Amino acid sequence: MTAEVGTSKKTGTQAIERGIAILRLFARTDTPLTLSDVARAVAIQPNGTYYQTTVTGTNSGVLTGPAGADFDLYLQKWNGSAWANVASGTGSTANESVSYSGTAGYYQWKVLSYSGSGSYTLCISHP
Repeated sequence: MTAEVGTSKKTGTQAIERGIAILRLFARTDTPLTLSDVARAVAIQPNGTYYQTTVTGTNSGVLTGPAGADFDLYLQKWNGSAWANVASGTGSTANESVSYSGTAGYYQWKVLSYSGSGSYTLCISHP
């Protein structure tokens, strides 16, 4: 699944395509807004929401971000009352890889800007 989210002051449109999940945020002036423009900025993927798996299997995510930044990647599962972190990549760069073998349920990816700025690409797969 690919999700590209672009929000502008005129359209507020969202486009969904196949392939890689990509998030790009735009300020009201249509200039790029990075995750670090807000302290500890967070984006939820895919496309700001969650997905459901109906079978046991591997959920994988590969985050590629800009040099000099530190982005973290978390896989979260709904436990019936809240989102719980089940796997994470919290290295010191913007490139993270996470793989988790889990049961059926609701999952989402959380991208956190720890430091630095820039666009990123998140490739995800799930059962």
